[in-house]
Amino acid sequence: ILILARALLGVAGATLMPSTLALIRNIFPDPRERSFAIGAWGAASSAGMALGPIVGGFLLEHFWWGSV
Repeated sequence: ILILARALLGVAGATLMPSTLALIRNIFPDPRERSFAIGAWGAASSAGMALGPIVGGFLLEHFWWGSV
């Protein structure tokens, strides 16, 4: 059951990136604002992917595994 749940999480997670980009496209009709919003979205995504393992490792080192 855990493997099935993990697979479902992967499928659901795969829909997040395209749906957030579609929301940005609908919310920001002006091309200049849209390009800034997509840049901010990309920067936040990259920062999250880069900092996630570091923060997770820190939490795991100093607290219990449930904090991660």
